[in-house]
Amino acid sequence: MAANGQGGEYSDAMTIEPLLCDTHVHVFDPRRFPYVTPRRFTPGEATAAQLAARMGDLGIGTAVIIQPSVYGANNACLEEALKTLQGRARGVAVLSEGAPLSEIRRLDAAGVRGARVNLVVDRVEDPAVAIAKLAGATSLLPWHWHLQLHVSTLTLSGLADYIVSSKRNYVLDHIGLPVVGETVTSASWKNLLELLRSGNLYVKLSAPYLSSLAGPPYEDLVPFIRSLMIERPDRLLWGSNWPHTLGTARSSQAALDVVEDFRQVDDRLWMGACRAIAGATGFDALNRNAEALYWSC
Repeated sequence: MAANGQGGEYSDAMTIEPLLCDTHVHVFDPRRFPYVTPRRFTPGEATAAQLAARMGDLGIGTAVIIQPSVYGANNACLEEALKTLQGRARGVAVLSEGAPLSEIRRLDAAGVRGARVNLVVDRVEDPAVAIAKLAGATSLLPWHWHLQLHVSTLTLSGLADYIVSSKRNYVLDHIGLPVVGETVTSASWKNLLELLRSGNLYVKLSAPYLSSLAGPPYEDLVPFIRSLMIERPDRLLWGSNWPHTLGTARSSQAALDVVEDFRQVDDRLWMGACRAIAGATGFDALNRNAEALYWSC
């Protein structure tokens, strides 16, 4: 990955292990970039400078910064964060309906490579709503941008035909939010695997706590992750979801005048869990997948 840099310790063969790409992080900088109203929650501060420090601490070379819902379609904080990371980050924006071409060109030049459709934050599961949003975004986007989906497996099932017939890449957040009480043979999970097999869909191995009931090292997610790796290891990405908002654990009536605490999460445990499932070679391949999707254009 050209923008990734290198690090790690020298081996006997004098090779250098490339640093990891975290494909799912957020930046919150309310003092410089106020949140929009209405919104579903009020997060604390997690700035681009804090992200850069965290990347150094964890041996992360590059990151993909995802526009959070609290900024709506105002991507100013995202653009500034990309500038701060100086080529070590790509972005995924949220676009307003009918966003002008000048804005999309500016975002593209800043390093944005996708647009996000987030139905989970509003607890919407109607595939028709998702399709309308995707159709609107598709008419605006450059072809080298992908569409990122934060939807439930139920909603994803209703999007199957739309995704398969599309010529664009799609990225599914947070392992697809599997229902751990079900199995990998459930209809919704089999649909996800079929979509993955088609090649149009990438899946992020991120935010395991949104689905796991067991907690670290997330052993109840192992069957789901293994099934993804069997189908299309070249369509999987690793991510954290730093700085770890409450997400699906949040009350639907969260008070906006109260700053929501971030979860206390050790991302090293998630790295270790994914490496244990995939093996060193398979885990390293996740970086190559990220390079192909975010840095090849």
